[in-house]
Amino acid sequence: CMSFSSLFVVGNALRISRKKSKKLKQTKLAIKHTYVLTVDGMSCGHCTSKVEDGLMKKVGVVSASANLKEKKVTVNAGLTITENEFFEIIEKAGYRLINVEKTKK
Repeated sequence: CMSFSSLFVVGNALRISRKKSKKLKQTKLAIKHTYVLTVDGMSCGHCTSKVEDGLMKKVGVVSASANLKEKKVTVNAGLTITENEFFEIIEKAGYRLINVEKTKK
């Protein structure tokens, strides 16, 4: 019989495993598009992580890297992502999208 704390450990391990497999599926996509987002409101490492994590949940995003000093986020994607989709993701994270620049076709 498993103890109560053991159930939490197993549950967390399964959750982490699912997250990793989702990220692996996304990294198999070839990078076809690169976007540079200007984001207002990021003021610390936690803010950049929150924005990056929100973007990584979007199907098609291969990587997201925020630069706190420049207030920019570089997003590599295997699928086309619209400005409205970026707006919704950034707003949901609690920040404001200023600009989207597509740098790679």
